[in-house]
Amino acid sequence: MKVKLNKYLFLLFFCFTEFIFSQRLIDRNIIINPLIKGNKKIDLNVWGEFGFYRIKTDDDHSWLQKLGIVVDFYKTENFSFSGISSIEFIADPHNDIRFNPRAIFWDEGFFITQKLNSSFLQVGYYHRCKHDVDNLSWKKERTLIYGSISLKYLIPNLLFKEFENYLQSRFELYTLKYDHKTPKNAIKYGYDKLAATLGLNINFKKKLNDMFSLIVKPNFYLNLYSDEKNLVEQFAKIYQIVPYFGINIGLGIGNENLILLLFNYEYLFDAGIEFEPSKSNLISFSLFLKSLVIK
Repeated sequence: MKVKLNKYLFLLFFCFTEFIFSQRLIDRNIIINPLIKGNKKIDLNVWGEFGFYRIKTDDDHSWLQKLGIVVDFYKTENFSFSGISSIEFIADPHNDIRFNPRAIFWDEGFFITQKLNSSFLQVGYYHRCKHDVDNLSWKKERTLIYGSISLKYLIPNLLFKEFENYLQSRFELYTLKYDHKTPKNAIKYGYDKLAATLGLNINFKKKLNDMFSLIVKPNFYLNLYSDEKNLVEQFAKIYQIVPYFGINIGLGIGNENLILLLFNYEYLFDAGIEFEPSKSNLISFSLFLKSLVIK
């Protein structure tokens, strides 16, 4: 009965969020757990994603590159203290080689992971920023800073016994918010209005044979906006809740699936590039390379 209820809740949430939108987090489609291998070894883990957008509804996305690193500073079988840094680079097609640097998103942070029986709790702080690249000819600039206290709860194999699965719920409380535009252009849904983000990531894996696995990774986010600056009082004055949906489908290659070939879809309300929120349907194809701690 419990499994059936979980399935119905998942389908209800999927239907609610099918045509939705939001701002971007670099780790919006990955789950990181330094304790997944269950040993005390201090790890340094990296990942990279390289791909291209080919079906889209904006003029800013053509190529994508992501790079990230996670390093453990202290670790036991049930506890770790880790640092993270990652970038997301976006290029558009508007130069003679159709690879024009457009924007770079960057985050860095520290987090602890505690094992709780069969689940995991993560608490950390992330500093995030976005900067335009090669923008002299545009005569405009948008700079973003959106740091947050992050709370994540990770549960393995909760849904659908037919698949290996991993679920992560998350809460981001934004403590540092900055959305500067040159020339100035106030918009209702700027990153400086962000109060919090509620999110859900689910990773499914079905082993097909010794070489290949089917990978499906949906992710959902609800972003809360408020004009109130007080960290607590802002939740009494939420004027808009803006959701988001994304999904990655592809093949994992090798016994540990350290290489993924992915088809990606996401809908962004504000991609963080244009002054006005650019509602973007983005379809991309990418090669994702990962290490063992990243689901």
